[in-house]
Amino acid sequence: MKSWIKRVTLVSLGTLVAVTGLAACTHRGFERAHNGITDSELATYRERVIGRATRKLDLDATQQAKLAILFDALAAQRTALNRIANTKSAMQSLLVSEKFDRKKAQALVDEFSGTVNLASPTLINATADFYDSLKPEQQATLRRMLGKLSA
Repeated sequence: MKSWIKRVTLVSLGTLVAVTGLAACTHRGFERAHNGITDSELATYRERVIGRATRKLDLDATQQAKLAILFDALAAQRTALNRIANTKSAMQSLLVSEKFDRKKAQALVDEFSGTVNLASPTLINATADFYDSLKPEQQATLRRMLGKLSA
């Protein structure tokens, strides 16, 4: 092949790959990107996580139920944190004015930490119930899996 044909082919292929990559990254759309995942996607993710944990840790039905409770508590905490009145735009509004509004910033932090503090006993209990229901070998497997995540 002639060199100009090779160049045109390579440039066309490169452009196609770049455009396809950008389209793949933005396929969820503006609305989806700013509102998080839908309930049906969360349910699908929940089933996938519980199924994978069941296979990896060889969970029985009671342990699966406790893991489902833990997952639901985490999802409720996520939803509660997402309900806080548009924290990003509120923080941006603090930086637009000439002076930083310390009271408004503290109110945002208080609202966020209050939401976390309200749900923390439920999360701690759900985590403890699930972890304590595991057999020692399952706990060791879980620790190994978590160790791989942090490494």
